[in-house]
Amino acid sequence: MSITQNECYVELSSFDDLARFTCSLQAYPKRVYSQELDGTRIISSGLILVNTLLIFYVPVQKSGRYVSYQINSGKEICNVVESTKINSLYAPIIHMESKISSLRVKSKKISD
Repeated sequence: MSITQNECYVELSSFDDLARFTCSLQAYPKRVYSQELDGTRIISSGLILVNTLLIFYVPVQKSGRYVSYQINSGKEICNVVESTKINSLYAPIIHMESKISSLRVKSKKISD
């Protein structure tokens, strides 16, 4: 018996969306992967839904060891940080030297 798994890449509209997904919507923060895509640094995380691997990604300018997510006075604060010094939720960033798999870019846009 062979099980094939489909991959679906979803570019998120903001870094905050990825921070929210990896930190606040989980019992334990998810791992985040950092890699190059067409000369741009991206970070990604995913989940398996039925028989499809959904990989959410977003370009990122800052480098660091953790994605930080904090709510302070009702306002979300999302960042890439080097250490876990403040009271916040943190998702570890794993820096990849090679691509996990090639990201096939399609020009198809799906409206919200």
